[in-house]
Amino acid sequence: MFSNKLQLLSPTGVSSTPPNDITVSIVDAMRLVRMISIKNMNPPTFLSWAKEIYSYIETLPGKIVHIVFDNYATSDDSSISFSKGRTDSGIVRNISSLNQVLPQSNEWENFLTNRSNKLQTTRLLADYFTSDDIITEKQVFVT
Repeated sequence: MFSNKLQLLSPTGVSSTPPNDITVSIVDAMRLVRMISIKNMNPPTFLSWAKEIYSYIETLPGKIVHIVFDNYATSDDSSISFSKGRTDSGIVRNISSLNQVLPQSNEWENFLTNRSNKLQTTRLLADYFTSDDIITEKQVFVT
């Protein structure tokens, strides 16, 4: 609905051709997290997963990339969470290193429903994107 309202405000209408002067890309982090398959990750670690996310980000237009995670303090704060049927039901895992093994692919969605896991994952990605291992011309912000 919001997208439709924005399109109505656009003076030129919707174009199927992307603009060639994009300077910033904004990424819905959880969509990205779910888009990167962990099924055949080798080795099956958070580091391999973060590298896949990094590879995708490198393909985005612009020199600045914002990866945005959402967070709701309580379940009452989120009509989105409720409407999508997502509850904070996943088992909490202690994630302290990118070298840790990923959850099994059949546990991944459940893992991602837990706020603590989501926060720890956000921190891991932020640490990875700001580490000396990453050499990029893009500025990457994880929020």
